[in-house]
Amino acid sequence: MGRKAIPQGEPWPHVRQICRVERRRLVVQGGQVRKREVEVSYAITSALPERADATQLLTGSQRESSSWGGHTATAS
Repeated sequence: MGRKAIPQGEPWPHVRQICRVERRRLVVQGGQVRKREVEVSYAITSALPERADATQLLTGSQRESSSWGGHTATAS
């Protein structure tokens, strides 16, 4: 009672913006590349673009009202 039902087909009805950041690194030892790394992070927020623009999402300045998640992968 008092809860709003989520309509079918809308698994995350409050998501307004998603940001994906990809960072690539080379681990160099003795002047040679020993390992290549790829890190992928995601930011998911319910904040409208007028409240949190791309810069704010990337710096995390809206975290108090947002849900954030990340995933890291390493490539050989």
